[in-house]
Amino acid sequence: MKKTTKKFIGLVIVTMFILSLLPTTVGAARVGDVVGYAQPTDIVASINGYQLESYNVNGYTYICVEDLRYYGFDVVYDDYTRTLSVARNNYVSQIDPQNTNPKFWQIGSNNTRKKILYTDIKTYVDGYYVSSSNINGQTIISFNELSRFGAVSYDDSRREISLTVSGLNTNIVAELAISLHNSLDYNSDWKRIIRAKGNVMMLIGTARTYVNNANLNHIKANIVPGDKAEIQETLDLIRANGYPVGSFYVEYRNSDGKYLTSFQIY
Repeated sequence: MKKTTKKFIGLVIVTMFILSLLPTTVGAARVGDVVGYAQPTDIVASINGYQLESYNVNGYTYICVEDLRYYGFDVVYDDYTRTLSVARNNYVSQIDPQNTNPKFWQIGSNNTRKKILYTDIKTYVDGYYVSSSNINGQTIISFNELSRFGAVSYDDSRREISLTVSGLNTNIVAELAISLHNSLDYNSDWKRIIRAKGNVMMLIGTARTYVNNANLNHIKANIVPGDKAEIQETLDLIRANGYPVGSFYVEYRNSDGKYLTSFQIY
């Protein structure tokens, strides 16, 4: 082997050794760096029937860890160790996020993508380390990580991912919404979803074809009045059976998901 070749190999070995001594963070993401984007989503995330804010991150549903405080969990941050821990509060059996969560009635109103920032805070769910990021100053994790506390299931017909925690009260209005949704007949003109948001029953109707101005005027003049009468009758029947439904909200959307018109019966 020629001397020049030996020198070259020796130089490579020395260089690799020096590089191995450098901090491993060279080129890695730093705190505050944008590492992705959270997209708005029509998928509802719920715990025992109560909704919480959700985002679409790379096709998965993510939620804010800090919001779990209103759903029967302890969320503790340790600044010294830079850790955030989530644990089930077994002393809590009753939750009422529609009155305790200050953001509850804004859930689902997000319609813009948000920056996901890298964070050095380590998140633990039921004692297990989970991947997390920062959004709007809060920590987000995959909703599926909550499966350590109960059964996580997804209903595509209702576009809802849900966690059921034993020993925790359930939103009975949400249970009723599921029953009503399952009883819906097929409609060739509208795809309809019934769900509950707190004590409000919600029916979202999405047109199967695009609605122009003429059709919208027809909907407002002919379909809405009939629907109002039917919803009023349904709400009266629901209340007569003891369900604490505060109101019934009905919204019509175009085939592309954009808002058309709505009404609410109290």
